Amino acid sequence: MKIGQEPVEGGIKLVLEGELTLNTYPELETALKRAVEAKLKKVLIDLRKVDYVDSSGLRLLVEYHHQVAYLQGKLILSGLTLNVKKVVEVTRLNKFFNIQDGSDAAAS
Repeated sequence: MKIGQEPVEGGIKLVLEGELTLNTYPELETALKRAVEAKLKKVLIDLRKVDYVDSSGLRLLVEYHHQVAYLQGKLILSGLTLNVKKVVEVTRLNKFFNIQDGSDAAAS
């Protein structure tokens, strides 16, 4: 997995590329841990180039959603691909996460 980082107003945008699985989530965990340690109020995760996410990847996103919310911030998922969107919907996490399309997510 590749992870790019871009500053956004009030936080950071993490641009992911590849699969978010048990084998790759430690890289994202490191980036998310840094964002929480920096007490960033906005963590935007761009998933436009992620074709697959497994249960360990979802668990990581849920865990850091809670951590960012504890800091009174927002973790936002944007640009979900069809495959990722299906997994999020089947697990009903679309009711839990703040999900936005890629075009307006950075402005939120």
